[in-house]
Amino acid sequence: MIDAAGIRRSILVLAADAHWRDAPWTTRIAAVIFGAHRVVDHLGCLNRITVWKGVPYLWCIDEKRGLIASAPTTPPPPKPKR
Repeated sequence: MIDAAGIRRSILVLAADAHWRDAPWTTRIAAVIFGAHRVVDHLGCLNRITVWKGVPYLWCIDEKRGLIASAPTTPPPPKPKR
């Protein structure tokens, strides 16, 4: 089951993305420069949301660095001798 906090984060990310796509470029720039920034952890991604004039804008989506670093890796093959 999805908890209520997860649903609220989903709605926030979707609304912020819709506002970002519908906003003119001047509003986007003003939101990034003058807005209040917050990072929302949702579905394995860090969503950077900026709030300007009471409207959220989805500015950036980054993968969590911890998920990539904790993935099992194989060591590189040895270099051949000459």
